[in-house]
Amino acid sequence: MSTSITDRKPGEAGIALIVTVLLLLLVSALGTAALQNAGNESNVSVNSRRKLTVVYAADSALNLVIGKLTTNSQFPDTTPVDEPSLLTDDGGYPISVRTGDTQTTVPQPVLRVGRTTAPGSQLNINSSNTLSFGVYRAGVVASDSGGGRAQLQAQFIVPEGAAGY
Repeated sequence: MSTSITDRKPGEAGIALIVTVLLLLLVSALGTAALQNAGNESNVSVNSRRKLTVVYAADSALNLVIGKLTTNSQFPDTTPVDEPSLLTDDGGYPISVRTGDTQTTVPQPVLRVGRTTAPGSQLNINSSNTLSFGVYRAGVVASDSGGGRAQLQAQFIVPEGAAGY
């Protein structure tokens, strides 16, 4: 036996339409929430990559300091590093690096904080000659155009020649 429209009760007409519209609204809300979540994940990924790029730029600046200190081991170069566009981020914007700390805006020289010796570091038997090492401390700051900033510090021991240096 089939039911026809005339067999239904008067209050049931249109209930299927209302249920369908409610289900459609529920699915639309779930889809909107999923899109918003995907957008948030994308923003987090971009920010994380940007921060990592700034840290890599600071590490590159420390490598520049190492190069300057080891170029002439008799008199290491302690002049400041100031590169306004050492690297670029994913958007092509420059990342600047300089020696110093975040409290100063002017590049600071690499500091020679001491000297140490290594007795017996030469193969001369019955010789009092020792090799002198300079202790240098450098801080570098890298910053990008979006306000990202990284600060790294390192201490280096560089051979400087005779103990009287």
